[in-house]
Order: sequence, then C-alpha cells, then structure tokens
Amino acid sequence: MSSPRRLPLPLWALLLALWSGIVVSLSGCGAPVDETPSSSTGFWFAERGERVQDALGSLGYAAGYEPAEERWTGLRVHAPEAAFLEPLLFSSGHEPAAFALLPDGTIERRWSLEQSPNSDEAGPRFQHPTQQAWRRIQELPGGDLLVIHEGLCLMRLAPDSTIRWRAVPGAHHDLLVEEDEAWVLDRTIGPPTPRERRWLGDLDTLITRDGLVRISLEDGSILERTSITELRGDAPWEEVYREALTRARRVEIGDTELAGELREALDPLHTNALARLDPLRRVPTLFLRETGTFLDLAADLGSVDRLRSGPFIGAHDPQLDPAGGGTLLFDNFGDRSVGSQIISISREERTAKVLFQGTPEAPFFSPVCGAVLPLPGDRLLIVESTAGRAIQIDRDGKLLWEFRTPFRIPQEDLVAVLLDMRPAQTP
Repeated sequence: MSSPRRLPLPLWALLLALWSGIVVSLSGCGAPVDETPSSSTGFWFAERGERVQDALGSLGYAAGYEPAEERWTGLRVHAPEAAFLEPLLFSSGHEPAAFALLPDGTIERRWSLEQSPNSDEAGPRFQHPTQQAWRRIQELPGGDLLVIHEGLCLMRLAPDSTIRWRAVPGAHHDLLVEEDEAWVLDRTIGPPTPRERRWLGDLDTLITRDGLVRISLEDGSILERTSITELRGDAPWEEVYREALTRARRVEIGDTELAGELREALDPLHTNALARLDPLRRVPTLFLRETGTFLDLAADLGSVDRLRSGPFIGAHDPQLDPAGGGTLLFDNFGDRSVGSQIISISREERTAKVLFQGTPEAPFFSPVCGAVLPLPGDRLLIVESTAGRAIQIDRDGKLLWEFRTPFRIPQEDLVAVLLDMRPAQTP
C-alpha cells in the first residue's frame, strides 16, 4: 500500500482548495487530456484548451471500446480464502439486462427488456444511439430491480422483468436508495440564463441542466428536484461554474420534451455520482466530473453549502471508505504514466492515498465509467469498465479475484463495456 503523499495542484484548483480546506492531489492530473477512446460514439475527453465550439462529443457511452483480440474470459479466484465469494449483479454494454455472476463463474440473466412482458408499452420510449444498456442497477429487498437506462429514464422491474413503473425522464449515471425513497440524477436541456449568456459572449447554444431528484420507490413519483447549474452560491461556486461553462464541450443529448430528438448542448458540469459521505447531512454529496468537485447542497436544495475540488480528471464513483471514514474514488486519469488509480481521500481531505494502480506490464485504465465499492471484510470491488474487467483486492492491493466479461460487440469485435457491478441482495 502506498503511503500518503501531497502533490501539486493547478493554480485554479489550489486557490479553490485553500478556500474549501482540501489539499488532495495526484501526479500529472493538471495536464491536458489527450487519451481518446477509439470509438467515436462514446464519451471522449477534449483537450482542455479547446474552444467549446470545437469540442463535439456524445452524451452517453459506447457499447464497447477495446478490441477483443485473444483475451481470456471468465472468473479466476486467486485467493479463495480471502475473496468475497457471493453472487454479484452486473450490467453490460451489449444489451439492456442485468446478470448474476455466481461464485463458480456461471453467468445467469436475471432481468432484461427482452424478457419483460410489458416493455413495449412501459419501457423506454426511445433508445439513445450511444447507449443501449443499463448504466446503473440496484436490487431491492424482495427481488425488484432499479435500473437507470442512461439518459432515458429510471425503471423499477419485478423479478420476472415486468416493468412496475418508469419515471425520471433523463435519469443518468447514479442513484442512492434510502429506505422507501431514492435520490437520482437527471438531466434536461435549456437556453442560457442572462448570466450564462454574458459568460459565453452571447454564444447561441443550449446548456445541459444536471438535476438532483428525490423520488418515492412506491410509484416513482418525484418528491423534490433541483437544478445543479441554477444553484445559488457565493464567489467560489460562481468561479467554478463560470470556468466550467466557458470550457465546456458540446454533446448530443436526447431532448425528453421532444420524444428523444437529439440536440446539441454544452455539458459544463457532468454530474456523475451521488454518495452518502456525511451521514449528518440530509442531502447526499454530488460529484462533478468536469471540475473534479465534491458538492454539498443546503438542506432546502436551493444553494451550495460547500464544495471541495481536487485535480481529478474524469473521476467516478465516490464512496464512503469504511477504513477511517474517508472517500474512495475511481480516478480515471490519475497517473498518466500507468493510467487509472483507486485512491482514498482522508477524512480531513488533506491527503490522498493510492490503493491500487496498474503498471506498464499490467495496465489498469478506463477512460470512462469505472467504479469502486467496499465489500465486507475490508475488501474492494473495482470495475475497469472499458476493459470489461472487475477485480477484488484487499487493502494492501493484493489481487484476490478477477472477472473478464465474455460478452462482445460482434459488429466491431470489441469487448462489451462493464457498466456496473455490485453484490446481489437475494440468492
């Protein structure tokens, strides 16, 4: 296990860090990003210096990124006495379905739109061209499944795949279940406000409006919602958002008010995660990918209460670290020499410890997606999404278990992206 270390921040992040109390950084994170996935239909990372009108991307994820080649597939248990050997659920880029991975390596399909008896009338009304699968899954007590069909909606499915309800148009990336309610990320698009128009120099464009929604799990009804881009905040928040907006890339997004018609819009924040990092707060913490910022909202959802930024590029999936109460993070571009890293940010948010990273001989890199999840027994489950790979490690970084998906995208001979994996709630 690596020892804690402090590393330099870019100037804007350092000023913000000093204000917010975080001095976390990792080597190389302030540099422009030029690692571009080969597929033109997935997310790509523009050079940080590009003008917004020159950066055209796609809001969604490709079904596959890496060539299949001669890769082994299946499950290998390296330390059976130490690994977490219980059923795991996962979703894959090749189809809208959730699969059970059993301890012996057997894969079973548990839920899917194909086997749903009512998907024609109750399922998603359109398919985003870059995402035909489920970005996030969560099994509920009793065997129902919550599904985010990226950029389209949130659905609750019965154990036989019957869709109980469809809700939250524009749902994306992440959800957090808490008793009989859930917090969900959603997204709309709209014209710039007068303030945004001034910052953009009267550029004629639409802007993505990331939102945070609280819903009832009974019927999917919305209990409250706020727009992240329209929050009230003081000078540091204004500066973070202004810089993000003026450097934002254009994306294609399905307009939920126009039956999914694709529209171009700027994507300034790209909120991609929510997590219960502080149990004393009513509202979960949000993570903004484009600015590498942890964002805490006031209890009324109307304003920014606190923000903390680090030099993370493309990071995903913050989780409460049970070892010391810090924050786990999948830092996609954490070390440009070896790729992605799993880090643990201390509770005081002043140091970051690298828990896992690749080597030139054994690369570890996912330019998009990626996840880290604590498992019982002080173990971590890590999803290297674009490689179609998941691993379990202990706190010393020892490899306990490894899974490589057998699913492929046959049209392009690509490995199907591994979008989500987590322990099953039922046998």
